[in-house]
Amino acid sequence: MPTPKPRPLHLAALGYLDPRLAGINFVPPWPGPRSPDVKTLELAELPYGPQPGWYAVDVNFLHGSRERMAIGDQGRSVPTTDDVDFSYFLKLEPTDRVGWSIYIYNITLAEANRVRKQLGLTPIY
Repeated sequence: MPTPKPRPLHLAALGYLDPRLAGINFVPPWPGPRSPDVKTLELAELPYGPQPGWYAVDVNFLHGSRERMAIGDQGRSVPTTDDVDFSYFLKLEPTDRVGWSIYIYNITLAEANRVRKQLGLTPIY
């Protein structure tokens, strides 16, 4: 069975430089709530929380870092607060790791919906 291509790659990496300078094409992942108790009206219209696809996430973002994220020219910011961040990835098993700081995830629809249910989010169909 051929290895699936990670397209699009969702990347949450620390830094000031655009990863495209190194030939990495990506889109930023959407943040999610830290718990089902978080009700964030500002993000209600966004594709919020876990979504199926390929992700490369800096370990610092898994633990709530508020450092600058390299988002290149995507034209959107990725809001994180005390209640909204990328910690939902801790509820998923990484597929691989790059060095010691980047975790790779290939999230299936079933996995995304399992975590979305834990976070009190609407399932994806």
